Amino acid sequence: MRKFNFTFTPQKLTEANKKIKRTFPSANQLGKERKKKYENLDLEQLLEKISKTEEDKIKDFASGLKNRDIYALAYNFNNISKGLMYKVKEILTYRFKKSMVKIMWNNFTKDHENQYIISFFKEKIGLINRLKFRGSPYNLLVDLFSNDSPVKGIIDQIVSLRLNYEEWINRFHLKRESKLAQAIISNLFIQPNIDIFKQEENELLVKLFSYLNGNSFSKIAENYLELFSVEEFEEELMQLIKEKMGDPVEEYSVTWQNVSDIAYARAKQWFNNKEMEEFFINIEADDEEGRRRFNYWKKYLDTVEKVKYIREELQLFLIFKDIVVIEFGEINNSIFIYDRNYFENNLVKYTVENNKADNKKFKDTSKCIDWIRHSSSWETKTDSIIQDLIK
Repeated sequence: MRKFNFTFTPQKLTEANKKIKRTFPSANQLGKERKKKYENLDLEQLLEKISKTEEDKIKDFASGLKNRDIYALAYNFNNISKGLMYKVKEILTYRFKKSMVKIMWNNFTKDHENQYIISFFKEKIGLINRLKFRGSPYNLLVDLFSNDSPVKGIIDQIVSLRLNYEEWINRFHLKRESKLAQAIISNLFIQPNIDIFKQEENELLVKLFSYLNGNSFSKIAENYLELFSVEEFEEELMQLIKEKMGDPVEEYSVTWQNVSDIAYARAKQWFNNKEMEEFFINIEADDEEGRRRFNYWKKYLDTVEKVKYIREELQLFLIFKDIVVIEFGEINNSIFIYDRNYFENNLVKYTVENNKADNKKFKDTSKCIDWIRHSSSWETKTDSIIQDLIK
């Protein structure tokens, strides 16, 4: 039997609903229209008059302004030249109205370092307190602007209340792309508090941190690397760190000089471990043998300076301070150990993708320090040799 699906749209009811909204707009719609009206007012003449008014006469000047002029100055505050901001701030504090609080908070979220906006709130803090706002963030402004740094005040609240990203974005009425939101992220995730990271999904953390650059990102990366153990590092975050700061295993990554030694060492260890694990997953031996060899070399990761995996040739180079150990992915192979100086002078040139060499190049028993077959007790013999060489 054929089935039919029917939908019904009450056209007249929909049109009536639209008409009601046009006739009786919501408070939110009215606010948006009012904001647009004031933002579009031509302030050139008004600002010119303000510039010509002496500072000691500014309150008298403010007394003669119409409400629309006051609101136009408030809505456009961030676009006013720095040279006039002090006078405009004085006008707004003198002609203060409750509705200005929301306008100036919105301005603050766009320019949280503006000292004139901060001064506006600090000067009116007593009056704002008496107005007793109910909803956040306006009921929190007294605490925030009583603090030396409002951003620090926000951070303190987020940490003490254990707010996640969505919660504090909504609590402080922030747009995700606002300068204040970015400043909070930059300062929040450098706190020595592992729960700040743990309460967010990794996908969100990657998205938030991807907008940061330079010192802001480096500080967060350093904090993450210090708070978590190497085993806890997440793939997505580590790849972002590598993308932003360079490969910590490579000597040319000068960005890593700006982080602590422990953060740098852990990052390098994680990437070395990843490189080594990938190699032993792909060797021609069975899975059990691959895990056995991986687990053996893993204990040396805190000593290895660099791990290099040449994928096409299935070659793994473990570069220590004074020696280089080479593992091969083919069946029935041996471990070869070279002096590092000899390796760098003669063999390192064959460890780049565009100049690879086959395994024979690295199996010179007359030039190596030693070589060990993967026999039943190869670990014991290798330990005795390696530990003697890396003392």
